[in-house]
Amino acid sequence: MEQIFTCTVCPFGCELHVDLSGAEPIVTGHECARGKKYGIAEATNPVRTVTSTVLIDGVSPLHPNLKLLPVKVDKPIPKAMMFDGMRIIKTLKVAPPVEAGDIVYKDFLMPGVNLVAGRNI
Repeated sequence: MEQIFTCTVCPFGCELHVDLSGAEPIVTGHECARGKKYGIAEATNPVRTVTSTVLIDGVSPLHPNLKLLPVKVDKPIPKAMMFDGMRIIKTLKVAPPVEAGDIVYKDFLMPGVNLVAGRNI
């Protein structure tokens, strides 16, 4: 079975062909070693960094008109879990003060992955 991806790790944007029919994945079409690694990962265990916003509960003295706090996961999660993550994010509220990098939700979807604040409020 062959899968085709456009590589996103460098500006070349190579068209990767990943053959998973053998014991080891075979990647063709890559211009660099990073492309080969990306193709194997994308075909066998695709992961994504989730970014979104959560509601701010109350008023931030620094930013009184700010209603949403940008957040992101501190480690990529499996692509298949993204919608579950967004359902959780939709229910969250944070109260000021929050510093950029503060954990908003510990062990988000998996142990060791945290949802963190993207700015100070």
